[in-house]
Amino acid sequence: MKTSKPKTAAKWSSLVAVHAIWLGALTPALAAPAQWIEVAPRGAALLCKSMTVYAEIYGAKDPINAKLERGYRWSNPTAWAAMKLDGDFMARARIAVMMAMNDALDRQDCAEVQEDDRYLIDKNPANHQLFSTTNEMGAGVAYAPIVYKHQQYWGTFNDQSFRITSNSPKAPPSQQTSGSNPAQVNDRPEEFARGTNYAVVRGSLLKQGWQPLITPGAAEQCWEDDDRCQGRPEMEFCSGTGHALCRFNWVKDNVRLSVCTYGESGLFDNYCQ
Repeated sequence: MKTSKPKTAAKWSSLVAVHAIWLGALTPALAAPAQWIEVAPRGAALLCKSMTVYAEIYGAKDPINAKLERGYRWSNPTAWAAMKLDGDFMARARIAVMMAMNDALDRQDCAEVQEDDRYLIDKNPANHQLFSTTNEMGAGVAYAPIVYKHQQYWGTFNDQSFRITSNSPKAPPSQQTSGSNPAQVNDRPEEFARGTNYAVVRGSLLKQGWQPLITPGAAEQCWEDDDRCQGRPEMEFCSGTGHALCRFNWVKDNVRLSVCTYGESGLFDNYCQ
């Protein structure tokens, strides 16, 4: 277990106050032609190479807090609500997120940018992804494709996070403008209405020849009483808070597909990769 203090704790404290859960697609292909602008961050900012990295960071849980949640969230909701407001609980939660953030930086899955940095960001809303937040406003946070030092990232898109330095920069040479993701191009799965139980979607995928794609270590995140992921080795993660989101990974003929669900009963949201 790491014991070092988070190296970015002071700079990221305001960012951690918003617990973000991934809702959008993870594919780097753009749904529509990009509209690049050059920007500079207004302060220290975090850019990550995929939305799933953000989900891992903001979904990180302190072991003590996770144990308290398992013990009280369902059996004593009143006590659980009070625990979440406890100063020690919140401090542990922040540290868990900071440690996950530092791990992502160490793996180079994310990059830290400062006020004197410049990067390209796509202002076309058709290419933006949405995070759901548990802050007091309850508003969604839009994330947009970014090119920084010739690498693709995702980052927040709002007037508070950056200032525009050029409205007509040179477009990156490797820009992708194809609208479909690989799974939809090669073998489109059956379409389902939002709110369909994941068990129905799962059965359809198995009949079509899709196979569960196992993510190392994911099974350890499934609680014994969580029916959303028990007996489903394709589960990558399931959130116990907020919108109770899950992500399930499948593979067929070297094509990967992810299914996103929401709610405590595991309801289909979309094909997210």
